[in-house]
Amino acid sequence: MNPCGIAITSLPPCFVPLTAAHNPHRAITGAYVGDLLSRVLAGAKEGQALITVLGHANVVAVASHKNLSCIIVTEGAPVAPVALEAAEREGIPLFSTGLTNYEAASFFAKLP
Repeated sequence: MNPCGIAITSLPPCFVPLTAAHNPHRAITGAYVGDLLSRVLAGAKEGQALITVLGHANVVAVASHKNLSCIIVTEGAPVAPVALEAAEREGIPLFSTGLTNYEAASFFAKLP
């Protein structure tokens, strides 16, 4: 993958933004797939997108702590209003998609 990553604004339309908090110049440098937040804390790297089916506020706290570029909630899973508020407050773009974790991660694997 290109070490510069992909701009958040370059995500395909299947990744629907749920928050206005978003820096169009912020780059996604990779992806980490995880639904167990202790593993995300241990393994995710700064600048990566977090791909998960979890839509609660703790996901935002972990993404903020790890300085992740964005959160992508997959499989059309619900996102709690408190998570949306936290993402706005923390400035972390939060997206929704009907794709599975595998399908969403595949997009990032195909980047140059």
